[in-house]
Amino acid sequence: PLVRAWIRYSSLDSLVVQSETTSVHLRETWLWKRPIHIIPPGVDEVWLNNNIQTSEEIRCKLGFTMDDPIVVYFGPQDRLRGLPTLLKAFELAHRSEKNLKLLVLRRSRESSFSLKQARIPNLSKHPHIPGVHIVDGLLSPNELASFVAACDVVALPFELVPSDAPISLLEARALGKPLVTTRVACLPELAGEGAYLVQPGDPAELAKALLKATKDTKRTNEGDHDLY
Repeated sequence: PLVRAWIRYSSLDSLVVQSETTSVHLRETWLWKRPIHIIPPGVDEVWLNNNIQTSEEIRCKLGFTMDDPIVVYFGPQDRLRGLPTLLKAFELAHRSEKNLKLLVLRRSRESSFSLKQARIPNLSKHPHIPGVHIVDGLLSPNELASFVAACDVVALPFELVPSDAPISLLEARALGKPLVTTRVACLPELAGEGAYLVQPGDPAELAKALLKATKDTKRTNEGDHDLY
């Protein structure tokens, strides 16, 4: 009601949004009847031309091998972004694929990053999660893009979208990475064709998607090698 009242008496001629999903929602809920302009968001150049370090160098730096199937999550350690669900899903997926790794790139106030095994309290009865690695510290844009580029699959299982269009999905796509995300708001639109979509807050479904995405990526990479 407050939004409707504000819109009714506002002097705005039009709105600018970042996704078709938001535009459609505004129309369907009759919140806005005037013109709506869609200007899709973009990504910084570092995500488009990320050739600073090779994947092999980054994996070695993080303690991984080129044969390890690596899923990466990057962003705040926030329940609404689905990290707790992702960790539970990874536990399930790791039982089927022992070599599977999960790299969590989160931000903190520290000035440099450090790698450590995951010890996340209250996640489950067993706080030690095999195969999960967390990078602590503030990563530069170049480091963050390089770390994501070195992994095989990006998992961003939002449970609620905090903005019109989360840029992280577009950053993953700019790197050409397979993307696992959720059927929430504009995420399917941003993820594009070929994304692995699951229901939010469902560890079992998410675990299946992680396994399928990593296996599909492995088959694709092996096919690329066969071309040579």
